[in-house]
Amino acid sequence: MKRSLFSCFGGILLENKRLKTNSNLVSFIPNGDYYYNKSLKALDRGENDKAYKYIQRAAELSPDDAHILLQYGVLEMELQNFEYAYELIHTAYSLEPGESEILFMLAEVSGCMGLMHDAQKYAQMYVDQEPDGMYATEAYEILDFVNIEPE
Repeated sequence: MKRSLFSCFGGILLENKRLKTNSNLVSFIPNGDYYYNKSLKALDRGENDKAYKYIQRAAELSPDDAHILLQYGVLEMELQNFEYAYELIHTAYSLEPGESEILFMLAEVSGCMGLMHDAQKYAQMYVDQEPDGMYATEAYEILDFVNIEPE
């Protein structure tokens, strides 16, 4: 039984054509940054429930990303889940101890939890690092408040 040249090599040609066609496809696997950006966009639109779901997913996919954990902690603070917010923000701090925004948020969440010594420590670290930074006014207010609070 003779096979024609076409039938013998036809499968290979078709397979090569399929490979060429598939090379135009771009694989899309959402990662933590993808969901982090979706969360920020949802926050801009005032869709807090969606933002919360997206930031949760971002943290699941990128548990070692300090910026994602910080934003997740901030959302938890807004929901008054201070203990979990502290845990998230403290984890972000352990990943990037020099990040000034994380220092300020640690001061803020510590104050919300009544941990005045920690609030003072992190607020002072923030103003030492960023005396004219974005949160300097608030950090100085934390320091003033802690200094007039009875121990």
